[in-house]
Amino acid sequence: MPATNFNYASYAGYESFAAAIIFVVAYIPLACYYPFLWFKLRSGTVFTMILFSQVRIVAFVIRAVMIKDEAAAETEGLFIADQVLFSAGFLGLLLAAYELVLAREARLSKTTNEKQTSTRSRRTIFHVAGMASVALAITAATKATSDPDAASTYRKASTIIFLVMAVFQSIQAIMLIRKERSHPEEYAGTPMSNSVGVKHGALLLGAISALCLVREVFYTATFSDTAKAYNEAYWYPLSALPEILIFSLFAAPGLIPAKVRDNKIPLLPSSSY
Repeated sequence: MPATNFNYASYAGYESFAAAIIFVVAYIPLACYYPFLWFKLRSGTVFTMILFSQVRIVAFVIRAVMIKDEAAAETEGLFIADQVLFSAGFLGLLLAAYELVLAREARLSKTTNEKQTSTRSRRTIFHVAGMASVALAITAATKATSDPDAASTYRKASTIIFLVMAVFQSIQAIMLIRKERSHPEEYAGTPMSNSVGVKHGALLLGAISALCLVREVFYTATFSDTAKAYNEAYWYPLSALPEILIFSLFAAPGLIPAKVRDNKIPLLPSSSY
C-alpha cells in the first residue's frame, strides 16, 4: 500500500489551479443551457450532455482542490474519483456522437428489418466496448500507485479500445458526410432547414468525431509515458480542450433532434437519442 503522505496531485501532474478553475467556469454557461434544451426536446442526448457537464465540473473542482489542499492531494479516494470521472465522462460524448450519426443515417436510407437488426447489433457492440474501456480505466486508477505495472496494462487496454471506437466513429461520420452530399434533396424544405445543426449536421458530427480522435491519439501516443500524459502542457490542449469544444458543438441549434411526440413527423428519426 502507498504511504499515507503520498501526494497524488503531484503524481498525476496536477499543477495549475487557475487552469482548473477556468474550465469549471467555462462549463457553467452550457451546463445551465442544456437543462432548458432538455425541456424543449426531451432528448436522451441532451440528458447525456447535462450529466457530462456536471461530471466535468465536479472533476475539475476536485482537481483544483487537490492542487490547493495538501490533505486532499494525499487522499487516494479523490484521485480515483477524479480519474474515473474523466474516463466515464468522455464515453458519454462518444456515445452521443454515435447515436446522432445513426439518426441521420436513418434519414438517408429505407428502413428494413435487416438494417434495424444491423443497427441494433452495432449499437450494442459500441456500448459494450465503451463500458469495457471505462471499467479498465477505473481498474487502472485504483492500481495506479499500488501496482503501477498492472495499472499501465489496464490503461493501455482502455486507451486502445477508446481509440478503436473513435476511429470507427470518425469513419461513420465521413461516410455520413458523403451520403448527405450525394442526397442533398433529402434535406430540402424540411422543418428547421435553415438551422445550422440541420443544414451542416454531418459536418458538425465530423468535427466532433475528429476532436474525439485527437483526444484518443494523444492518449495512445503517451500511454507508455505517464509523465507526458499527465503533463498539463499537453493534457489541457489535447484532452480537456477537445472535450469542451465537443460539448459546445452539441449545442448547435437543430443538431440534436427532438423525440417523436403525438403524430408529428420528427426532423430526424429518434427513439432513445
